Amino acid sequence: MPLDRDSQIEVTTVNGREIRGYVDSRTNSEELILTIADNEAQVTSHLPWRVISTVRLGGYTLTLAELQNQLPALQQEFNMRPAFGGWTAEGIHISQEIPASISEPLPAPPLPESELPATPRRVTSLDINADVANWDRDPERDGILLEVRPLDNNGDLIPVDGQVECELIIEHKTWEGGEYISRLPERFEVVARWTQPIQQTDFRSSGVTLKLPYRVRHPESDLLIDPDALVHARLKVPGEGVFTASYEIVRLRPFSSIRDEFQLYEGNRYFPQERTRFVPRRKIDH
Repeated sequence: MPLDRDSQIEVTTVNGREIRGYVDSRTNSEELILTIADNEAQVTSHLPWRVISTVRLGGYTLTLAELQNQLPALQQEFNMRPAFGGWTAEGIHISQEIPASISEPLPAPPLPESELPATPRRVTSLDINADVANWDRDPERDGILLEVRPLDNNGDLIPVDGQVECELIIEHKTWEGGEYISRLPERFEVVARWTQPIQQTDFRSSGVTLKLPYRVRHPESDLLIDPDALVHARLKVPGEGVFTASYEIVRLRPFSSIRDEFQLYEGNRYFPQERTRFVPRRKIDH
């Protein structure tokens, strides 16, 4: 495509403005400078590359990369400078004579999107999942398995180094004949707390899974604790902040018709031959 430095360039900006002029030699990596001059006045427009939508020259539409590659053949020297008093609202100012300035380096073509530096992803929220689990030889459940998932603003998992703090919150109830009849005065209680560090190397595709063992109290053995509990977690990520989440349906004593019947008649959920470590804290009176 033949290019003529004596042809005016027609530029349309992203907000719809149309500007014409000759490519000024002061065009640089930050902006395209267009100038129109006669014997009495000079009008110069400074257009940041990011606001340019389309460019036309000699009846052809050019991409920004094509225009930047052809700048040496298009640039002209203008022996003028900006006038005192400055800029119009449209980004145009009037110029007056001074010695010609030395042209600045030509702008580099914009990088392809695939080569642009990646923006660091940051944690914006926390998602957790919790369930009771057994991880030793006896049939009794030993604690909580907690799945931790730090997420970015797109909902994608981000492995991080940090610290997880957890609480198990339960509700007390009294019962008789298999039916709950009242709630105890001190109704809700935190019965266990855990603190565990996590590292990026601990993560899998589903997140990082923590074992939270029952220690002093075993909520499954206390038959006056409601079967449903809540786990609350706090994730501390250095340099990014503290993120919290709760999981509201942790079934401490999963439904089992035979265990529910055995609990009703014997005050225990495990049979003698199962040899569990914990015995009921409260024997049920009939």
